[in-house]
Amino acid sequence: MVDFLSNHLRLFMDLILAAIVFGTALVFFSRDVLSSHPTGEGPRLERTLKRRVNKKPFSEKEANVLKKKLNEPSSEKSAAFSLNYSENEDSASFKDEAAKSTEDLATLLSQIESIEISIEKRQSENRELVVSISKSLNELGEVIDSL
Repeated sequence: MVDFLSNHLRLFMDLILAAIVFGTALVFFSRDVLSSHPTGEGPRLERTLKRRVNKKPFSEKEANVLKKKLNEPSSEKSAAFSLNYSENEDSASFKDEAAKSTEDLATLLSQIESIEISIEKRQSENRELVVSISKSLNELGEVIDSL
């Protein structure tokens, strides 16, 4: 019974070790194969595009250079890169729309604050009116009592 469990445990450990080795080899192989490009510019250009999307937008000169590189008929990846570049343009317009909506929210918040201030002013005016009316009623009550 102990030999049976020992053999199964050893088999299970060998299976786990094989899975780790296979997974590591797969990661390195896929990284090398997927990043290879016939002209050698693919991965570098893709990294540049990803890096620049997260930072500031392209200048016109940089955009023209990248468009020329993307439009070269080197492989099928250039079509994917041009698609990626057009998505970057869409994200720029999305960022513009987000900025406009942020400005709209800021104006709405300022309007809400001004409305709150006017409500507070009206409430204080109403309190003053209530106090003056109550004073007038008290004086009227005193006059009626004196009569």
